[in-house]
Amino acid sequence: MAFRAITVPVQKVTNVSSTQLGTDLVDSLNDWLNSPSKDWKKIRDGLQRNLNTTDEIEILIETNNLELWQLPWHKWDLFDCYPKAEVALSNLEYERPKKLGINNANDLVRILAIFGDSKGIDISKDRAYLEQLSDRAYIEFLPEPTLKEFHEKLWDQEWDILFFAGHSSSEDAKGRIYTNKDKNEYLTIDSLKSWLDTAIQ
Repeated sequence: MAFRAITVPVQKVTNVSSTQLGTDLVDSLNDWLNSPSKDWKKIRDGLQRNLNTTDEIEILIETNNLELWQLPWHKWDLFDCYPKAEVALSNLEYERPKKLGINNANDLVRILAIFGDSKGIDISKDRAYLEQLSDRAYIEFLPEPTLKEFHEKLWDQEWDILFFAGHSSSEDAKGRIYTNKDKNEYLTIDSLKSWLDTAIQ
């Protein structure tokens, strides 16, 4: 399929705010995703025809292009009709995760929930959602831990799921997550992956 490129109007820096740039990007993304291309229209129409507005939907975007990872996919106006839809991103190549080692119906999935630096963002809904799972999962909440505390807790017990809510950033195409308000304390995605690979061995 052929699509035209996403374009954001170029303006003088002195006359534009980051908020306006964000709005322009969302508008351009929707123009692109709502392309009149015949092939793409079939996909969009198929989604709308086969999905119900009350369905829990996950759309998986597989790409190795880091720039595409940074697009606000959740702002696609198609999701306005599907409040329970969410977008997930994945590399093109990945290993299928091992099944959780749950032995019987009485075993609970074990979740380690890290709530990092949340200045300026509301993560209370994330916690409320996790608390709704308390009858199906054992959840340990770790608010704004130091890296030492996080490392100790990660190794202290066996976990099935690691959950994080808080600020993140990227530098030189490398992702960072901030476990607390100290900007000198952060985890890179590469180091986190290394820790997790070791923890599940």
